[in-house]
Amino acid sequence: MSETSGSWIHAVVAVSIRRPGSVLALWAVCSIVALGGVVRLGIEPSPASFLDRDGPAWSFYQSSVERFGNDEFVAVAVEGTHPWDPAALEDVRRITARIEHLPGVARVDSLATVPIIDATTDGSLRLDPALVDGRPLTPGEVVRIRALVGRDRIVPGNLMSSDGSVFAINVVFDRDQDAHDDGRSGRQAAVLATIERLLDGRRAWVSGVPVFEIEAAPQIRTEILTFVPLTVALIAAGLGVVFRSAVAPVASLLASGVATLLVLGVMGGVGADLTLVTMTLPSLWLAFGSTYAIHVLAAARGMTTPEALVEALRPVAAPVALSGVTTAAGFFALGSIRLDAIRGLGLFGGIGVLVVLGAALTVVPAIVSFRPLPAARQAGATAWQARTVDRLVGLAARRGRLVVAGWLIVAGISGAGITWLSVETDASRWWPPESHVRAHFEAIRDRLSGVGPMNVVIDAPPGRTVTEPMVMERIDALAAHLEALPEVGRAISLADLLRQLGGGDQVLPASQALIEQYLLLLESTDRVWDLVTPDRTSASIVLRVDTNGSRALVELARKAETWWRGQGLRDFDARCTGLMFEYARIEEAIAWGQIQGLTLALLAIGVVLLIVFRSPYLVGVALVPNVLPLVILYGVMGWLRIPLDGATACVGSVALGIAVDDTVHLTSHFRDARSGGMLPVAALGKSLHRVLAPVVYTTGLVSLGFAVLALSSFLPIRNLGIIFVSVLAICLLADTILLPALLLSDRRRTAQTTR
Repeated sequence: MSETSGSWIHAVVAVSIRRPGSVLALWAVCSIVALGGVVRLGIEPSPASFLDRDGPAWSFYQSSVERFGNDEFVAVAVEGTHPWDPAALEDVRRITARIEHLPGVARVDSLATVPIIDATTDGSLRLDPALVDGRPLTPGEVVRIRALVGRDRIVPGNLMSSDGSVFAINVVFDRDQDAHDDGRSGRQAAVLATIERLLDGRRAWVSGVPVFEIEAAPQIRTEILTFVPLTVALIAAGLGVVFRSAVAPVASLLASGVATLLVLGVMGGVGADLTLVTMTLPSLWLAFGSTYAIHVLAAARGMTTPEALVEALRPVAAPVALSGVTTAAGFFALGSIRLDAIRGLGLFGGIGVLVVLGAALTVVPAIVSFRPLPAARQAGATAWQARTVDRLVGLAARRGRLVVAGWLIVAGISGAGITWLSVETDASRWWPPESHVRAHFEAIRDRLSGVGPMNVVIDAPPGRTVTEPMVMERIDALAAHLEALPEVGRAISLADLLRQLGGGDQVLPASQALIEQYLLLLESTDRVWDLVTPDRTSASIVLRVDTNGSRALVELARKAETWWRGQGLRDFDARCTGLMFEYARIEEAIAWGQIQGLTLALLAIGVVLLIVFRSPYLVGVALVPNVLPLVILYGVMGWLRIPLDGATACVGSVALGIAVDDTVHLTSHFRDARSGGMLPVAALGKSLHRVLAPVVYTTGLVSLGFAVLALSSFLPIRNLGIIFVSVLAICLLADTILLPALLLSDRRRTAQTTR
């Protein structure tokens, strides 16, 4: 950093050393004040917490719910011992009767409630359910039911399997404007608990969006309560071993802890909940705090007097501050993304990094001034470090161009895989295959028509209606086109009801007057309003999709809207919506937004480094070892067909924030040594001697702490741990092998730009 800012930062560190009691008391007072905000801090781990409720797509979804009803439902599938098992049918009737009046349930669709349209040859119309309440299920009655539903266009795939061995009960929940309402989740959980009790002993499955939401929240809480303490314990144990003192882990964790408490207090004070996205921040603040503290602790070894400690931290304070500022700048760059989930991650992530940085530069020196750290071992450790530094300097000096070329070749080969890198979030695959959540979803998908609801809403222009014969014919054609797609189980439109009323021929009515006559007959059942509005200005095609993958759902919406633009009616609009689509849309937006944020983070870090180093060449040298590892990582993920999802897409930005710390320290010390008149090779050797041990300790301890996440059974957390550790390891190699070669690659130019 500049001489003025460096002096100011060192003055703060010096005050913390000379007046440790006052500094620690100030942090203690701030922590006590922050407790008031912490107790008000909400925790919202549900996937619903990152839905985009401010955009036009969400407004359109809310409008569709107003017009066609809520699409949030749970599918219950009951399997009989043989096709058309009377016992299974009786279970459907019994369970339907028990749950249709529970709080939070809007309606229950099953063979016991959904009217079967039966237009007989004598012209009469029957709209009774297949399972008539009170009628015994004799063999003759089962034959009647089979014949009745065999002529129906709605039941197959929705309420029973094609072979009649599985029967569905679809529980539609009440609409709730507030997706964060704990009461809503509680009512849904109570309904699901009742269903589980009623299914006890039966071969049955339960799945749907509410199941994913309800199951995800406690799973995430459990994972956090398990792995965050374990991560803290491992980092603390590692610090104790490395520094041979209990003071090191206490100082590091206390600094990170009070800083985290302060930021959480701010979040609680402004009403910002910890969500599925921001819930990773406390662990990340711990990681950043550990990296900053390790550099301070390494320099403080063996310093037994305040003045010696002040002088020992003089060359360290400015690089630590610079690394923190660049990391915070990267986070704040994420805050420019429009999505609230990413904006919150960037804003509070950046604030947290700055607070953790302040704690590392004040709390850690204050504690160490009370209890000095023992000096480093002089034999084995120093000899190992000296040999390693000599080899790294020799490699950079003699084989620098070969090293750079090798990294570029590896990055080029790996980076080619980026063309195959996909962004895909599939909530059903958050759990392992043996999990009941995933098993139930796949069982229902294989036997029925899936549990993912989507709607294609067709809106008429002013003065027109969707019940015009030509419009209805196009809606029918779109539904048939969509149902033929492999990802769609069923596509139901108003045309299906109209065909059903057509009798044996099942042809669409040829006139609007006849369509209106049919609709008049259907108004006695509220199911028709799922497909058309009373004023006839909008119609809906209800899709049941066989996948939860965000990419597949977004692509399905594109296909539907593209088909309508090409083969629909020009004056009529077709637009996809639905709760599942909203999840898919926002998950895609979050993933791509964080990739965009990675680019912004690199630009922000580059600007900060340019202000400090005042050398575009040196900034480029500093950024390359952080960019190439990300290219390699994302390229390998593409080659292995590992998709980025809403959780792992942030790894690049976060890992960049930690990895740039190592780069900043080596580059800063190299620049200072060159400014002092040292030759490039000597300057590199001196810089590596100073930073190699802290750099290795930082990466090793943080990687150790986060590696335990790979033990998680929850896929987003497990992938986060694996990818996080992988990118840190690659960045360590880049900072110790590639960066030295780059620093020596143009010695004459480097000498000119650093003087």
